[in-house]
Amino acid sequence: MKKIVISFLLTIPISLLLFGCGKPDGTANTEVDNKEEIQIEETKTEETKIEEMQTEKTNAEEADMEKDEIILQEEPAKTKEEEPATENVSSTEQVEDNIIVIDNPGYEYYCNESVSQSDSETGITLEKNTQEKNQITDIEKWEADNGLTILQFPYSDDHYRYETSGDNGYETYLLTLTDLKTQKTVTLDFTKFQYGAEYREEDLDFIKQRITYAQVENGILYISTSHNTYAESSPQNAYITAIDLSDYTIIWKTEPLTCNSYSFVLLDQALVCGYGFTDEDDYVKVVNKKNGVVTEQIPIASMAEYIIRKENTIYVRTYNTNYTFLVKELNVETK
Repeated sequence: MKKIVISFLLTIPISLLLFGCGKPDGTANTEVDNKEEIQIEETKTEETKIEEMQTEKTNAEEADMEKDEIILQEEPAKTKEEEPATENVSSTEQVEDNIIVIDNPGYEYYCNESVSQSDSETGITLEKNTQEKNQITDIEKWEADNGLTILQFPYSDDHYRYETSGDNGYETYLLTLTDLKTQKTVTLDFTKFQYGAEYREEDLDFIKQRITYAQVENGILYISTSHNTYAESSPQNAYITAIDLSDYTIIWKTEPLTCNSYSFVLLDQALVCGYGFTDEDDYVKVVNKKNGVVTEQIPIASMAEYIIRKENTIYVRTYNTNYTFLVKELNVETK
């Protein structure tokens, strides 16, 4: 009997512990369930947010694609409106834009039909006065010693300001003239003078002709264009062209290989320039101002770089030699 009671008493705490441990009525299980539900809801909420963000992103991308399609559809029309003037633009439109594209009359000698080509009278000849070696790099000393001024773009004379531009500072094909009296400007485009029809394909990078010098006299623009390499690379090179500024028609264009000097001189009826290059014949040339015919050429030691007039003397600076020439008037007896 005692053993039974003791066993019973010992059993009670264990039963109570087994039966009533923690909170009653299954509260622990409820909390676990609640936590699981909260976690599920939070997971669902996060998944919903991700889905919403993805949906918004997709909508935004579709909207951007629609905008791009609209832009692509509109761009062709816009491009046509903003396209700059080309060679097909009429001369009237070019004048209104203050840019005149000058047509190239060809690659050999050209003279307008209204001008006589048979007139070879210039009224002058050049007589060599001095010849002396220079130091090649002493050009500033030569300029100062003789009281000369070398003109380089941009420069001005008594009537016009001359400025050139182009793809860079060297390969220039646009000449802008400013009338110093009226301040009116016009830009002449010599794009069509940049290349000859005949050239070596491998020398293409070196044969682009540029504007080297320009001068206006009595409403006529005299302008020289040339490249700076061998004639054999592109023989249709080194011209002077005379242009009537009243209507921009070409009066004449010299034969090729006439002028690649960095300046030339205008006389009453003649123009004095120079042509030459390494391993080529070098000359000072006299050109008839009326028709562009070369009337005289005088051999010199190397390529003429600068030709400047001072009173009745023509100063010629070549690569390695300095010259002076006296301008002599011609008459029937001396000719």
